[in-house]
Amino acid sequence: MKYLALTLLALLGCLALGILATRLLRKACGHPKSLAARIITTLLCSSLVLVGAGALYLGNYYHANDDALAALEGDDTVSVTSTGNILRFDGPGQQTALLFMPGAKVEARAYAPLMLLVARGGVDCFVVSPPANMAFLGENMMEECLRENQYSHWILGGHSLGGLVAASYVSSHPQQADGLVLLASYAPGPIDQSIAVCSVYGSEDGVLNRELYAEAQSRLPQGHAEVCLEGGNHAYFGSYGPQRGDGKATLTPAQQQEQTAQAILGLAGQLS
Repeated sequence: MKYLALTLLALLGCLALGILATRLLRKACGHPKSLAARIITTLLCSSLVLVGAGALYLGNYYHANDDALAALEGDDTVSVTSTGNILRFDGPGQQTALLFMPGAKVEARAYAPLMLLVARGGVDCFVVSPPANMAFLGENMMEECLRENQYSHWILGGHSLGGLVAASYVSSHPQQADGLVLLASYAPGPIDQSIAVCSVYGSEDGVLNRELYAEAQSRLPQGHAEVCLEGGNHAYFGSYGPQRGDGKATLTPAQQQEQTAQAILGLAGQLS
């Protein structure tokens, strides 16, 4: 809902700027003679403003830091490959996999340290890299990944906006998932009682909307796991540096990711 509202505001803002640009253009070049010409000019100016603003907004995203880039090298137990828009962390496990959606405007590679830990623990990981680093544009990639890779158990999950997208998919396709992992996120719709759910957040998270989070707990299955990481924040689930509006963590990113990986592996253990 937050990103939908921001998108609508952005569109209205671009339209207003387009109208302003049209008026300035009329003053400089003279008034178009017909109503149709004026409408077309306004729409063209608004479109140019929208494209420019969109490029600036989407081009400013959170990049994977050095820790994440190092984790992409894998290790003796986990190989990391990239196919299309999917990062795969292939570890010793063969039965269970995690399909993960990044947070809004966060590069998929930033979650490599967390995924490496989970894959070492026996759960293969697939991280979607959606267009423009916006999770809601990557649902078709989730479907493709599930279709092309065969596992006995699938866990879907995500961070922040990515968690909302994953939860929405599980809500409408309960037969395609056995588990759901929400990192600093919540479910926008009801989750089937057959789905094992683990919700993890940091006590110092300054980005997560706690009111919406609390309201959404009733949409999760009874007995779902909820883990509060004392000293954790919003950004340290990934490795991309500080995030605007976030709280100050007392955990290190490595500590938060280790505790998160244990929570995910605990959920996976329930499925085997």
